[in-house]
Amino acid sequence: MARQICLAALLVLICCSSFAPQLATAAAIQPAKRHQTAYIAFVNDVHNRLEEEEPLTAIPCQPKTKALGRCVGGWPRISTEIKALRLQAAREGAAFWFLDAGDEFTGSLWDVTYKGAVTPYVQKAVGQDAMVIGNHEFDYGLPALASYIRNLTTCSGSSGGSSSSSSNAGCRPIPVLGACNIDASAEPLLQGLLQKWTVLSFKSKHKTYKVGVLGWSTASTAATAPSVGKLKFLAEAAAVKSCLAELKAKHRHLDYIIGLSHAGYESDQDVATTVPGLDVIIGGHSHTFLYSPTTAGPLVTRQPGATPANCTSMAACDKPVGPYPTWVGNVPIVQAYYSSKYLGLLKVNLDGRQLLPGLQPLLLGGANSSRNVQQDPAILQLLKQYEKPVEALKTTVAGKTLVPLEGAPQISRSNETNLGNYVCEAFLKSVPAAVAAQTGNISICLMVAGGIRTGIENPGNITVAEVLAMLPYANAVAIFTISGQVLLDAVKNGLSLYPNGGRFLQVAGIRYYHKDGAFLSAALLNPDGSSSPIDPKGRYPVVATDYMLQGGDGYSFPGAQVLLPAGDPYVDVVLADLKKHPEGISPSTYNRIINCAKFPAFPGCP
Repeated sequence: MARQICLAALLVLICCSSFAPQLATAAAIQPAKRHQTAYIAFVNDVHNRLEEEEPLTAIPCQPKTKALGRCVGGWPRISTEIKALRLQAAREGAAFWFLDAGDEFTGSLWDVTYKGAVTPYVQKAVGQDAMVIGNHEFDYGLPALASYIRNLTTCSGSSGGSSSSSSNAGCRPIPVLGACNIDASAEPLLQGLLQKWTVLSFKSKHKTYKVGVLGWSTASTAATAPSVGKLKFLAEAAAVKSCLAELKAKHRHLDYIIGLSHAGYESDQDVATTVPGLDVIIGGHSHTFLYSPTTAGPLVTRQPGATPANCTSMAACDKPVGPYPTWVGNVPIVQAYYSSKYLGLLKVNLDGRQLLPGLQPLLLGGANSSRNVQQDPAILQLLKQYEKPVEALKTTVAGKTLVPLEGAPQISRSNETNLGNYVCEAFLKSVPAAVAAQTGNISICLMVAGGIRTGIENPGNITVAEVLAMLPYANAVAIFTISGQVLLDAVKNGLSLYPNGGRFLQVAGIRYYHKDGAFLSAALLNPDGSSSPIDPKGRYPVVATDYMLQGGDGYSFPGAQVLLPAGDPYVDVVLADLKKHPEGISPSTYNRIINCAKFPAFPGCP
């Protein structure tokens, strides 16, 4: 018996030995697991920064700043970076796509002159693979938006300059998305112009990869845009879920799915939580700066003594709101701040549907930054065709001030300023008679300091360009009534990021007290200079901005009765008021905001 066992063991050993080389050879010739890389670059909320800008205020770059090498951003720098990334991807055999998460319109002198008409020529010259429209694309009306989309999606016709051949050479139409939650079926001006998705492809040696990109925009556009015609805006999460199911049904073998969103950081997190199947969400709308580590971004300006530990307090770098990417379950969410200061970048493995680690938003900095990016001469030359009327705005007088106007962020985000008071008073004087008839006199104004980007250092004439630099956004005046408790909560929210938050309130009609950002109390200011308590259960009409009304900077107005969701742009309100005072304005401060830590003896401080 033992002999039989030994014989069987010997046979097994012989068999295994004879097959071992064949097994090893078979393993050796198995194809290696493929790893097809793709780079995805993106911008969001560029707000028509066709030219480079100031590093802190995002206003047009001033000569002094330019001489110091501190100007950042702008489409010429975007173009330089995109060209370099395309070359890098080609060398690596990687795919490359460039996406746009919306809000190309509104925020620069180019808007005043062209209202977005030049922007598509620049976008096509650089080359984008898809764009989702943002809420500010509606700022100049549906006819302007329709023209913009047609221009993006075709390459026929002239660039509008002296030569069309150079601008159209190599031009590729840019698909415009947003139809996942924007129903244009009843609006003739936009019928057939918006897509739900586009499918991008990349042909490697082994296969053709397919990447789906579906786009949606903030549903709040219906309430904040000047006009949306007969468009219907659907709630984001439910609409995206339906859109994604439709995309998968029509394209069953997609290697990667990108959500291109202009709905904001919080909404994107909600979509990531409730809509399975997205591989990444590239977002916009909330102007959110994401970076890792979250302590500080790169040095935007090299200042003596600036380090990652102190650069935010020195205004030498940007403070991240969250990590890049922000993970919600297995879905990464990214955004690249706003105004073209950064270019978002992702690297993915298409075979594994996997986001590869290690990349950050790329600073599009000047010579004095930690990352110097040169401006593309080709885009500079393209812009030169259109710059004459833009340059004229820099010398067109809008009005006059008899005093310096305080608007620098380091002042206005922690103190009452004369410019904040002036803007609020201009708001109050602009209330339409029909609205005032419903509410009676409106005396309360709430204005976020972040909407005021700079001031005027010296008394004298104020140019249109300077007004636009002070008030660069297209936010409009909004009027609504709220309870006294909601008003008090709004004041508390304004103090929640003291002393650096853009949500800090400049006000009229009320006085509020705090102690280095800790809310103490607030009261109504009466015309005779006296004050009255705010009744938490009372109702008060308020003038603010549509940005605040729709939840910008953390504001919430539950139970608000909206009387005017979006009136005139606030910059137009100020320009109109300046015209009414040819003799000049001389705003002051009026003890509307009291920091009891600095002035403990002021009446009302505990």
